[in-house]
Amino acid sequence: LIDDFLLVTPHLMQARTFLSSRYS
Repeated sequence: LIDDFLLVTPHLMQARTFLSSRYS
């Protein structure tokens, strides 16, 4: 579970940054 979390987190952060830059 921890490994999956560490693997997915960077993608979530990247998606968040993408959405922020897109809708800002």
